[in-house]
Amino acid sequence: MIARAEKGLRILAGIALALSLLAGWGCGGGKKTSWPVAEVDGSRMAARAQGRYLEIYNGEDWERQIIKGVNIGSALPGKWFSEFPADKGLYLDWFARIEAMHANTVRVYTLLDPLFYQALDEFNRSTSGEGLRLLQEIWPDDDIPGNNLYDSIYTTNYREEIARDLDALHGGCEIPERKGRAWGKYTADVLPYLLGVIIGREISAEEVLSTNLANPDKGEYDGRFVRASGASATEAWMAESCDYAASYVRDAYGWQIPVSFVSWPTLDPMNHPTEHTPGVDKSQEADDSQVLDPARLEVGPESTAGLFGTYHIYPYYPEFMYREPGYADYTDEEGVLRYGGYLRQFMSVHPPYPALVGEFGLSTSIGAAHIHPEGINHGAVSEEEQGKQIARMMRAIVREGYAGGMVFEWADEWAKRTWITMPYMIPFDRHIYWHNLMDPEQNFGILACEPNRFPFSGGQKEMWRRDEGSD
Repeated sequence: MIARAEKGLRILAGIALALSLLAGWGCGGGKKTSWPVAEVDGSRMAARAQGRYLEIYNGEDWERQIIKGVNIGSALPGKWFSEFPADKGLYLDWFARIEAMHANTVRVYTLLDPLFYQALDEFNRSTSGEGLRLLQEIWPDDDIPGNNLYDSIYTTNYREEIARDLDALHGGCEIPERKGRAWGKYTADVLPYLLGVIIGREISAEEVLSTNLANPDKGEYDGRFVRASGASATEAWMAESCDYAASYVRDAYGWQIPVSFVSWPTLDPMNHPTEHTPGVDKSQEADDSQVLDPARLEVGPESTAGLFGTYHIYPYYPEFMYREPGYADYTDEEGVLRYGGYLRQFMSVHPPYPALVGEFGLSTSIGAAHIHPEGINHGAVSEEEQGKQIARMMRAIVREGYAGGMVFEWADEWAKRTWITMPYMIPFDRHIYWHNLMDPEQNFGILACEPNRFPFSGGQKEMWRRDEGSD
């Protein structure tokens, strides 16, 4: 299997042009020969949340950094998400291509193989460009007992994973072999490159409801670095988990690092009347019945690195993203942009700390799972249009005062699946071995991952040959 350069580099060039237009936003250029670290109130810091934006330390002062990033998935063709690539050369090649796009940040969803962090350290020490910052998500287990985040075993396991991952990011840590998670000897200290630690994942409405019903007394949390007030149990759990990460890295290594939580429009604090299923009570709507309100989370008294929100915002899902009439009033230089209408409304209710669009992007699959009135669909988008519309959405993200945006995603992942194709993945456990061009989720990549093209004989015997030594 190979990443076919013709498609990959063509899209790379289109998005690179778009991001180059943003090159003046944030830090300037020049070779990154060192990664300065500030000493603030006894803590080491390389990044901080300040007002609506993230800032990095340049050795003398703090500079605003508009995040122009790329999400890196963990599944190569023929592999599941937990089969992490152990190939430093692959990562070095990816980093060079991503930096060439004028991106300044990469995000990973879970702890990866030690070679990923070694490659990032090597790349940042040797690049003639600005280098790449890291957003590290710490992924909790998918299966929540009783859908209750406060399940004692679940929470204990997650806190152990937070500590383990932060140890690995600091280097000098060896994780024994384990199933479904990265392991090995972590030697690279990447804390100077760490722009933030992201806690959690997209939580479903069912998980929010169950957690809140099971824990009616969990509405307050008074943490050192993050706290929650007048909150739901889900919001308090998120604050506790963020606070645990910030406390651990400060107490263990003397660092303060910005911390973040993950959410998505499904849990936003606004009411969306157009998200309606006939015969279903609004309280049962999966995409507009529960809330994770970022206003309930705030910075604690010991924090100097701060807090930010990470949001996965796509133009076509949930359906209210393009159904709400008011969103069509938003226009840019190309006309109506409902995506910008949502961004503006959400920012109007967001608390005064940074909001990062942690995922946005478009799929170039043949099939489409959602059709958008402006053509920015969930699939069925051309490669050229993918680049143009991602650039357009990025401009809206910056225009509306967000801390930046992270394009989803770097390379196609064959392990993905969508509801429109899952019934036809037979047998399902082998769908990772072939690239489904119909499936929107498998075709978000800026860099395509496609199989080698072998000639078909068409009955011409001369195309066949016997390998040396074959029977």
